[in-house]
Amino acid sequence: MGLGERAFKKALHTRTHRERSQPAGRAKLGILEKHKDYVLRARDYHRKQDTLKALRVRASHRNPDEFHFGMIKSRVVKGRHRQDATEKAKSVPAEMLKLMKTQDVGYIVLQKNANKKKLTAIQQEVAVAEAIKQGPSARQHIFFAEDHTERAELLHKIASTPLAPPKEEPERDMLDELDATPAEKTLRRKHQVLIARQNRVEKLEKLEHKMRLDRMVLAKGKKTKIGTDEYGFAKFKWAVERKK
Repeated sequence: MGLGERAFKKALHTRTHRERSQPAGRAKLGILEKHKDYVLRARDYHRKQDTLKALRVRASHRNPDEFHFGMIKSRVVKGRHRQDATEKAKSVPAEMLKLMKTQDVGYIVLQKNANKKKLTAIQQEVAVAEAIKQGPSARQHIFFAEDHTERAELLHKIASTPLAPPKEEPERDMLDELDATPAEKTLRRKHQVLIARQNRVEKLEKLEHKMRLDRMVLAKGKKTKIGTDEYGFAKFKWAVERKK
């Protein structure tokens, strides 16, 4: 008899190890806790106790008369020290704040211009797809371009022309989606991308306006609030200073 057969016969008569289950009367308490679960819970408890003990020792060694000027305008919120925002702003010179906002505005302008280029491209794609969908009989104008520059201007003009609103009934949108051809589904996806890109450009323009306004407010000079602008932000008027 080989070693393999001997091991097989030995394992054949062994009982399968089974964990004791929770009694029926205590089923509402959940699964019965095993020793390995207790070990994990005990280790976690003692680790937390050791951390608290080390913190108490550090607190006992601390100088009660310790003072920093940052304590004047700071407070503890949920166990964390928070410094007053106005004090943070005062600690940074106005020139540095203007420089930081200038760099941020440059990045926002870069993103806005990139999104505008993408918006123009998707507008041209949607305009061409709409013209193809309408077919030759629905076309009313034929444009001729002498060179690539004039062609780009014509495409931009066509893309900027507002499209006619859909005439389908709202309750038939789901049926139209099922019956739509691949070209129509592609056109609808382009419309969704177009709307999302327009919203992003509008948000970037609003953010750029807000950051430029903040930079102007940091500038020297007497100013008076005269209302709100088109974006809903405060509008100021600066007093004219006499030049020497």
